[in-house]
Amino acid sequence: MMAGSIAHSRPGPPFKGTFWVMTLALVLVFPSVLAAGIPRDSVYDDVKPVLDSNDLVNDGTNALVGNHFEARQNHGTTILFTVTVFVTPAQPSTVIATAKEGPSTTTTVSQITTRPTTKSTFKGSTLSTLTVVRSSSSSILTSVRSSTSLIVASSSRSSSSLFQPPLAITNNQRSAGSTTSSARSNSSSSATSTISTSSTSSTSSRITSTSTSSPTSAAQPTFVAAVGAETVCVERLKIEDMQTQRPDSFNLLLLAWGELQLTSETDDLSFYQLSRIHGAPFGPWQMPEQGNYNWEVGYCTHHSVIFLTWHRPFLLLLEQTIYRKAREIANRFSADVRPKYQAAVNGLRLPYWDWSDPNTQSHIPTIVTAATVSVTQPGANGAPVVTTIPNPLKSYTFQSADSIATFWQNFARWRTTLRQPTSDGVTQEDLADRTLQNGYTNRRQSTYLAFSQGRYNDFAASIESIHDEVHAAVGGQGHMTYVPYSAYDPIFWLHHCNMDRLMAMYQSAQPNTFIEPGNSVATFANPSSQLDTVDTPLYPFRHRDSSWWTSQNVSTVNTVFSLSYGYPEVPCPLSFSNFDTLRNHTITEINRLYGPAPVAPTKRDVKAYQMRQEWQAKIVIDQAELLGSFTVFLFLGTPPTDPAHWATCPTMIGTLAHLGSPEKRMYSRVIGTHVVLTDTVHENLGPNPTKEQVLNYIRENINWAILSGGKPVNVPQLHTLRVTCVSTEVTMPTCPNELPKKGTDTYHLEVTAGKPGGSKSDCDVNSPFQIDGKRVGLPSHISITK
Repeated sequence: MMAGSIAHSRPGPPFKGTFWVMTLALVLVFPSVLAAGIPRDSVYDDVKPVLDSNDLVNDGTNALVGNHFEARQNHGTTILFTVTVFVTPAQPSTVIATAKEGPSTTTTVSQITTRPTTKSTFKGSTLSTLTVVRSSSSSILTSVRSSTSLIVASSSRSSSSLFQPPLAITNNQRSAGSTTSSARSNSSSSATSTISTSSTSSTSSRITSTSTSSPTSAAQPTFVAAVGAETVCVERLKIEDMQTQRPDSFNLLLLAWGELQLTSETDDLSFYQLSRIHGAPFGPWQMPEQGNYNWEVGYCTHHSVIFLTWHRPFLLLLEQTIYRKAREIANRFSADVRPKYQAAVNGLRLPYWDWSDPNTQSHIPTIVTAATVSVTQPGANGAPVVTTIPNPLKSYTFQSADSIATFWQNFARWRTTLRQPTSDGVTQEDLADRTLQNGYTNRRQSTYLAFSQGRYNDFAASIESIHDEVHAAVGGQGHMTYVPYSAYDPIFWLHHCNMDRLMAMYQSAQPNTFIEPGNSVATFANPSSQLDTVDTPLYPFRHRDSSWWTSQNVSTVNTVFSLSYGYPEVPCPLSFSNFDTLRNHTITEINRLYGPAPVAPTKRDVKAYQMRQEWQAKIVIDQAELLGSFTVFLFLGTPPTDPAHWATCPTMIGTLAHLGSPEKRMYSRVIGTHVVLTDTVHENLGPNPTKEQVLNYIRENINWAILSGGKPVNVPQLHTLRVTCVSTEVTMPTCPNELPKKGTDTYHLEVTAGKPGGSKSDCDVNSPFQIDGKRVGLPSHISITK
């Protein structure tokens, strides 16, 4: 049997029979003190699976199978890891993990028994599914008790080829907790792996893959592979839910994030270095110092078809770094409480901030605005100590003036990230919160309609437009509004975790579409490509074998499960279900969270209920028209005289936000969005207005205004701004597991033609002007057919 990487794929039903059986081939990263006497931080190589027909435990219980992994320790001793799993229809009953040293001595390392079964239970069953789990024995207990949380990935191969060796793990002394790989051959037949028992040591673990055909590969430059937590699949939770449902995990998240922010900014895995991948200061991250680079931008792929997929390994890199740092912190606790915190590490994933949630209605989570937080941390002797620390989710403080010396304007003197700051650098989170809440209605409606898009590219572009206006609402003239600096604000990561969640939900709900080639966006390491495709490298992120991440790696929804996470709407337990079950669950949650409030229609109005008329305003503009970042505000009513009140006034309906760099003009590209007017129309005209009533109301009340760099813009002087009134028939779902279906768009030139920047012709709608005076076709997500 060949050693190699664990392959993940979606299986069919495990087998036909009375019971479903999960056999867990488990490679243990054992606790710091092992009953088997295996030394801490031991390193093993030549790991290979051992199939043994006699792997039944003759203790009167129902041992279905024992899965052995044999490894030769680096000083020559042979260790045999064994996991035996007992299963009932309800939950696993017994897990026995043993370590065999030499030919005769076998010691039980961990034995957890919850319920015995009879040997006849599985008579005649055949094995067709393997569940691969990498975890500590303390997490086995947690997983057995919760049953479904033990799932991480599966293979539908025949039983003769099911067993795969563990991933290579060795010890790394880097304080930042890196996962480092050296280049190796892509041939799985030549790969060898090592496993370390250092999960509870204070030093960090790294992954090093070597090739038997490349003995000098260890001398090649090392790099950090984006791999995630590498444990069982665990849901990322909404940040408010993580606080209440996993308080110990959240406590470790705060401690680890705080320590990460204090890590030297010269360390590749410091918060500073990870954040600068996104933008400034521009330069290579774990790539050669010299190359075909664009020194005017960072690695981020804004306004590209690979925008969402690029951010997935970016998030993974932070998540795995925080996870490992949390593991180090847990091991500093005294022995009497250490198991509690080690178990809590297993539940640590990045939380997300759902700005379209109907309960929180776009308000900034309270935990993200508090100046300090109360945490429980290990004291000098490891005993738990309750103390107060600066809140690492509120802001990031740069460690020296040199760190920001190349930043532009105020950002070169602001040593702390700011939200909606005043001109003298005072953060105004209350203003950010009111701005966000004022855009909630449009944000939720737009999120819902994005899922009706039949093409992935259109969905991704629609969601990115919402993403942009959230950035601008949080940032104002602060860090979140400007691409080079946005990732330094900790809320950036919660925001993008939600973007990743929405992508996973769309992939579950609309599984038959993915990235189509689109115009390339110049980035630091990809300055000149014509098209971005599923094969475009997602620089600077790599796999263990040194290959670059591409969008192919995340082309289906179940790829998140193999990265050790899921979401409540795309949950880990359903990773092994019939795909329709997962899809139905996701769509039901989409309708519950973002759909219109359900109203039981009568027989007379059932057709009207199913066919909902959506009214929108389409806004387009060439991003090169104005310098830096800018926002187009849309009103149904008169805007306030003072531009400082535009974002929070009750007549403001929605925005188009452009994220740029201070005082810098972007390359020419027409961008656009749709602002949903329907709810405001119904609030003022009732639930069933006529078409003429709606058109008259919008014509009389629609207005728009622009802020660029915090200053108002003279709209009549703009050449490329166009605003169009659009109506669309949307078929609303009548069942909870159906998505809305978008019909034909109709544009109404008469509504906006008389205003500066209003569309006046068919060409203005679908072929607007670029800054050079040429007309250009629009991406399909903002094009309209009459």
